[in-house]
Amino acid sequence: MLPSVSFTRRFGVALGWRQGTCEVNSPMALNLKFNPKELLSGLFGQSGGPVAVDFGATGIKILAVEPGQPPRLEAIGFEPTPVELRSDIRKRFALQFEQLSRLTQKLGLRGRKVVCSIPATQTFCKHMQFERSPDVPLSILAESAVAQQIGCDPSALVYQTIDVGPLASDAFRNEIICTAASRELVTLIMQATRNAKLELAGVHGEFVALVRGFDHITKRADDALLGSLYLDIGDSCTKVVIVQGTRIVFVRFVEIGTSTLDVILKNKRGCTLQQAATLRLEHSEGLSDEVPVAAVAEPVNAVSAGAAAAGGLGLLALMPQDRRRGGTRSDKIADDAPLAEIAEQVEILADEVQMCVRYAESVVPGLRIDRLMCMGGGAADRTLCRRIAKTLHLPAQQMDPLARLARKPGAPAVNVDLTKPHPEWAVAVGLCSCPLAL
Repeated sequence: MLPSVSFTRRFGVALGWRQGTCEVNSPMALNLKFNPKELLSGLFGQSGGPVAVDFGATGIKILAVEPGQPPRLEAIGFEPTPVELRSDIRKRFALQFEQLSRLTQKLGLRGRKVVCSIPATQTFCKHMQFERSPDVPLSILAESAVAQQIGCDPSALVYQTIDVGPLASDAFRNEIICTAASRELVTLIMQATRNAKLELAGVHGEFVALVRGFDHITKRADDALLGSLYLDIGDSCTKVVIVQGTRIVFVRFVEIGTSTLDVILKNKRGCTLQQAATLRLEHSEGLSDEVPVAAVAEPVNAVSAGAAAAGGLGLLALMPQDRRRGGTRSDKIADDAPLAEIAEQVEILADEVQMCVRYAESVVPGLRIDRLMCMGGGAADRTLCRRIAKTLHLPAQQMDPLARLARKPGAPAVNVDLTKPHPEWAVAVGLCSCPLAL
């Protein structure tokens, strides 16, 4: 996590992150005054909806969506980050902040409200358990515990907490998810949006954004207990989010991403990183879609599945066997294996995800994972996704978050081919559904 530089705790209201109790002056802090009326002014009068900005490891993504049924894509753009800068967080953000201004000008989005993401790799995440107290909110207890574990001043962090609810084994204790990010990073994001002539209306973690982008597929009354595993396989890490209905009950990121696999393959085969990525994806392209073991009325996400099939990707493992339609789990998963050089790392990732599932099912009453939804750039690797699905004994599906969006005539698209599925846009699409000006 970046070293902390304080800014006034007023920003917590606008960003949806709770601030520490101390207010510290710093020469690097922004001298801004927060006024709720000014933040909300023009929010409903602006043309179109909010603009999502996702500071991803492989590049910056900008997405503008017009609300509606279905939502309409107004503008979309991507600027890649050079491979040599992806592991240097400061240089990466410096470049992406410059790209933000240039890309918004290309897309014609200046003056718009924006919602930004905090990268998962720059977010401290901890599951904790506390006894309920009538005097002290559980969120305060969690925030204090996080600051102690990190070993920093509580005022140096901004927080988001999720109260999962009473434990399955002890109704008097609650499971709390607490995430924290550096104030300095949030300050830098705020300054970057101002430099790009944009108005920051919200900052959210990637875990929350992932879920909000797919709320539309879990909207029926009997979906309230449906267990879903969202797996965002990115370049630098893999984000694991477990949801009961639309309620987040578990989050974690595993420090294994596609770049981890490509580096191993590069070292063992003596090739470049780009060649290693090509070898890995070519190995998975030979896999055929498996025939479902039972008839299903419709896919869990019919639009995304249709778009994936049209692009030649299809489903990653089995068509979802949904308990709501009388289906059952199946242990019949395609017999495939990753390249020998990266097989161990793939197994480690699969085991880490399995431990996440076991923990969530042990602490959340009535939770049972029914489906695995793969997204992120790593979702294009069928071998990787099928190996994880086999370990979990779950049906898996590649999600295309852009497939649901209607195309606005003449909508600008920079460095994005809209004729292909884009599972890596899950965070950006979810940001468009996140609350503004909390």
